[in-house]
Amino acid sequence: MRMSRYQASWQASRRVALLDPLRADSYFSEVFHSLQMPDAVYDSFSGYVPDRERIAFFDREQAMAATRDLGLVASTIVRWGGQVATYEPLESALLLLSQKTGEIPADTVESYGPRNQAGARTRTYTGTVGERFFIHSFTAAMKELPDVCDLLELARETPLSSPQYAQSLIRAYEGFQAMVQAIVGVHALITPEFFTTILRPYFEPKVVGGKSYYAPGGAQMALTLVDLLVWGAEDDTPEYRHYWRENVEYLPQSVRDNLGTVVRGGSLLRSAERAMAKECPNAHTQRSLEALRRFIVGLEQFRYPHRKVAEANMAIRSPQAVGSGGYTSSILNLLLELTYVARVRVSSLLS
Repeated sequence: MRMSRYQASWQASRRVALLDPLRADSYFSEVFHSLQMPDAVYDSFSGYVPDRERIAFFDREQAMAATRDLGLVASTIVRWGGQVATYEPLESALLLLSQKTGEIPADTVESYGPRNQAGARTRTYTGTVGERFFIHSFTAAMKELPDVCDLLELARETPLSSPQYAQSLIRAYEGFQAMVQAIVGVHALITPEFFTTILRPYFEPKVVGGKSYYAPGGAQMALTLVDLLVWGAEDDTPEYRHYWRENVEYLPQSVRDNLGTVVRGGSLLRSAERAMAKECPNAHTQRSLEALRRFIVGLEQFRYPHRKVAEANMAIRSPQAVGSGGYTSSILNLLLELTYVARVRVSSLLS
């Protein structure tokens, strides 16, 4: 069977995780975490910054690995009060690498998680056990999202009256539980004090080539596509449309290339409503609708603890503070509300 775009993107990211094109493994494990001044960070890393000639020899996945490392350094420079543009070779390298990758010239949740090195070679901002757990948790959760997206697309192409519809959504729900388990684990083990005071300062927006880019954040995951596939493709709430349009820019290129198909294909919710307007309920349609409702419950099972994590962090920050994705917790309230409305609509079809 041909590998889907989602699976191909995941496999590419895991190959990138094995690469060290800048030969910077020892730097990140032995030097990086001790530096707390922008000039000191850049000066210590400047010998690793590739020039135009060296970048020309990188293939696409090597360019992704190099962006991972340069992005980590750029974020640390910003964390300690500097600007990327101050260090022209670093900014130029990020822009040249972006031409190779077809992605933004900055680090993303993909580079911080799935494309990150494993074990002792994991790139971290702080070198702490807590940050390593944080990276491991959301990377393990993201591993399941390609299969979840594939199964949702399969269900969308299957008649509501087919047994395969429910089977696909049940398997998608089971895969999505990895996301639920990850956020529950983060809620239990990553304290608001640790995240807000130790980690969060590294997740500020950065300007590269005159454009501002958000730091790695949950909004950049393929969960954005899950919402579109399940209930969001036709939703015209302005805040929601702005949210997903803004964040799909951070997805891998091969996944972005499929975005038009995702949106034009419509949501499972809308197609179920149309199907039920045309046919009489039967045992198969009831099982299909129950499976769809259950998957939406799975989204809520993720979103409630996610909101708790965000609110706990915001509670010890200033009233004007935003999350790493550039949003206040109000966007989580909106996503929860829209997800709840989707569940109610499915429940009305069942009744």
